[in-house]
Amino acid sequence: MSWIFDWSHSFKKQYERKDKIIKNKIEEKLKELADSMDPLSLGKKKKNLDFHALDLTYHDRMAYTIDSKTNTIKLIKVCSHKVVYGKN
Repeated sequence: MSWIFDWSHSFKKQYERKDKIIKNKIEEKLKELADSMDPLSLGKKKKNLDFHALDLTYHDRMAYTIDSKTNTIKLIKVCSHKVVYGKN
């Protein structure tokens, strides 16, 4: 199955600020998501949050949701664990 990405404004800005190593990790995860039959299975869902998150590094996470009707993955943010989940 092929998925389409919808980059939020926040995701774009945060992505641009990342160094090359993190950008490469993000691109690897995007390829995994695009090729996955079930992108939600690759991330972790936390209680009380409306998105899933993928681990990029020990500190960095990538938050996303999907719309299976349109085969779209909405990229919400790519930032630290604390910012994604709102706590340490």
